[in-house]
Amino acid sequence: PAFFRNRVRHELMPVLDRVLGVDAGARLARLAEELRVESELAAAEIARQLGADALRLGQGARAATSGAALSIAALQSAGPAAGRLLHAWITEAGIRLSARQVAQALGLAGAERPSGEVALVGGWRLRRRYAALHLIEPHEVARLERLADGWKEVVLPVPSVHELPNGMRLAAAIGGALMPRTDLPAPSPPASYDPSVGGDELRFSHAHFPAPLVARPLRPGDRIALRGGHRKLADLLVDRRVPRDLRPGLIVVASGAEILWVPGVAANRRALVSGGGEIVVLTCVSQQACPQELPD
Repeated sequence: PAFFRNRVRHELMPVLDRVLGVDAGARLARLAEELRVESELAAAEIARQLGADALRLGQGARAATSGAALSIAALQSAGPAAGRLLHAWITEAGIRLSARQVAQALGLAGAERPSGEVALVGGWRLRRRYAALHLIEPHEVARLERLADGWKEVVLPVPSVHELPNGMRLAAAIGGALMPRTDLPAPSPPASYDPSVGGDELRFSHAHFPAPLVARPLRPGDRIALRGGHRKLADLLVDRRVPRDLRPGLIVVASGAEILWVPGVAANRRALVSGGGEIVVLTCVSQQACPQELPD
C-alpha cells in the first residue's frame, strides 16, 4: 500500500464496486477505451484542419517556419476544440506550450483588436496579424525590433542595386519608352498586405520625377498622391491591412519631397500615366529569393 497505484486497486476500487453495485474496474476500462477512440478521432480531425487551414509560408509539414500562420477562422470553426488545435499546431514546431499560454492565445484570437502577441519559450512569439496568428522565430523578432528603431535612407542612383536593412533588394535601372497607359482603369486596392510576395516592379517616366531617388522608412505625416486624391500613408496601411509590426520594414521610395512608391502597398498616380522619353524601372525583391547571390 506504500504505492499509490496499489492503494487505488486494493482499497478504492472495492469501495466503488460495493457502493455502485457494479464492476467499476470493467466499466472504467470500457470508458478508457471509448475515450481513446474519441481522442484518436479528434487527433485525425486536428491533423486535417492543420493541413487545410494552416497557412504555411514554405515547404514541409512542420510549422517551424517564421511566418507560419493559423487562421482565426480555423480556430473559430474548431469550437470547443480550438485550444487543442492551437496546441497541436504550435507543438508541431517543437515549442512547448502551457495551458496559460493557450488561454492567452485564444484570447488574442477572439479579441476585436487585430494585433497583439504572446511570448513563448526560447524567444519565439505568437503574433496576431489581422485574420491569422503567426509564429515568429527569435531571429525574426530581433530583426523586426531593429527595424522599429529606424534605419537610414539610401540614395538610389540609376542604375544601382541596394540590399536594404529590411531584407529587401531594390534595383533601379534604365528602361525604354513608356507605353501609353491612360486607358488603364483605376487599380482595385488589395484586400490585405501579403509580405510573402516575392517581387514587385514599377516603371515611370524620369521626366515626371527628375529629383534624385531615395529609399527610406515610413515617417509620420507621409502622404502619397493616389487616383482618388492624396492619402496619409498611415490611413492607407490600415485600409490595406498591413500588419502593425511589419510597417517599420516597408520601403518608401521618394523623389525629392514626393513619395513615388511603397512596394506592395501603393504607387504615385503620376507613375501610372503615359509619359515620353526615358523611363526608370524599379524592382523590389526579397533577398531570400536569391540566396546564392548574397554575401557570406
